[in-house]
This record gives sequence, structure tokens and C-alpha cells, in this order.
Amino acid sequence: MRRSSFFWGVVVLLAGLLLLLNTLNIFVFNFWPVFWAIFLILAGVWFLMGPRLYRRDWTEESISIPLEGASEAEVRFEHGAGRLNVNSANLPGELLSGTITGGVDKEIAHNGGILSAALSMQKVSFGIPFPSTDFKGFIWNLSVNRDLPMRLNFHTGAGETTLDLSDTQVKELRIETGASSTKVTLPAKAGATRVMAKAGMASLEFNVPQDVAARISLHTGISGSKVNTLRFPQNGDVYQSPDFDSAANKVDIEIEAGMGGIEIR
Repeated sequence: MRRSSFFWGVVVLLAGLLLLLNTLNIFVFNFWPVFWAIFLILAGVWFLMGPRLYRRDWTEESISIPLEGASEAEVRFEHGAGRLNVNSANLPGELLSGTITGGVDKEIAHNGGILSAALSMQKVSFGIPFPSTDFKGFIWNLSVNRDLPMRLNFHTGAGETTLDLSDTQVKELRIETGASSTKVTLPAKAGATRVMAKAGMASLEFNVPQDVAARISLHTGISGSKVNTLRFPQNGDVYQSPDFDSAANKVDIEIEAGMGGIEIR
């Protein structure tokens, strides 16, 4: 039985027993104050005992996903907390490789010549993950195949993400992040790349390689934005390189953000 199910089962059972006693006038009392007091006591015991009951394996492990004849790929990264580092490498016959700390769940599918892969943080055995004495953090260091056309999708939470995609053939990049720091170096020779980013209370930093044109559209709340207007002159809500339409390599960037900071250079 999962420990979270046991804990919440005890809470619900105890609440039901107290409510029954109160309804039958066997033990009359003001139900809700007593219930919340007991709930807080049980939660306190759980917080104290949880780390002793649960230990996650923080051993660094290797990961590799073979191409198996695929000519393009779609990769989804679900990384809730910790550090995520992604760059590119010469990987004949592989989609990606690297190391992961804290465990990972993988889903792989083939559809014609397209390889779809999803990597997510390994589910814990109960609702609240407690770090153990060998805690190292959720650290992913990954390299993707630099010669394979691909679409990348990142869903990140509270953590630090660094993406060096300068030597990749990424055609589409999607980023959804919460309270995090995200730094991205965009492709230098991928032709046309579309970038879509959604952020809550986050810091977003995009580096556009020197020989790459860009069109940038910002939809922000109270975020502070800083765009290199010498490279990307502003026209209304859009920043755009003068040679964007004719450029051989270009990125089309659209960002929606709430609180935080945005920098594009």
C-alpha cells in the first residue's frame, strides 16, 4: 500500500469516527476544531517520520534512447525541481544520452519515421517527497542528437534549466515553466525555428546567435523585459531583425509571462 494512501486513509477514518460519535451524542464536541487539531498532529508526525520511512535512490544513472531508424523526433521533458541541463552532441544511432539523478520514467513510441520520447521525474511512493541523507537533488545532464530534426517540449517547475541548443536542428521549441530560472541558447543553423514560452514567476533568458535573425512577440504582465533593440528594433509589440524575412536562419519567438524577468539578446 502506498504510504500516502495509508496516511489519508487514517485521517478520513478518524474524521468519520469522530463525526459518528458526535452525531450519536456519544461524545459531544465542536467537531471541526477538534478535527483540525488532530489533523495537524498527524501531519506533524508524518513530517517527522517520513524521512525515516522513505529513501529515494540518488545514485547517478546513465540513460540512452536509440533512434532505431527514425529520421526526426519529438521529445518531452517533465522536470519539476532541481537542475536540468541539455546540450547537443554527435550521437550516431541515438536520440539522446546522458545521466540522471533521482530516477526517471520513460515513454517511447514510433510513428513511421518519427520517434516520440517523454522523460519525467520518477514518481515517489507517497505524496510528499522527503530528501534522505544521501540527497543530491534531481539533476539531469543530457545531450540530444545534433544532426536530427526535432521538436522539444519542456515542462519545468521550481528549478534551474540551461539549454544549449546552438548546434542542434530544433525546428520547434516549447517551454512552460513556473518559479524557475531558464537560460536558452537558440539554434545557429537550423533554418527556421519556432519558439513558444509560457512562464509564471520565472526568469527567462534567450541568446540568439549572431548570424540568426529573430522576430519577438511579448505578452507580459508585470514582468520586466530587456530586448537588444540594436539587433531587434521595436515596432509596436514586436521586435524584429531587419533581414528577418530573407534570413537563412531565423527564430520566431513568442513569450507569455506573468511575474519575473525576460532578457533576449
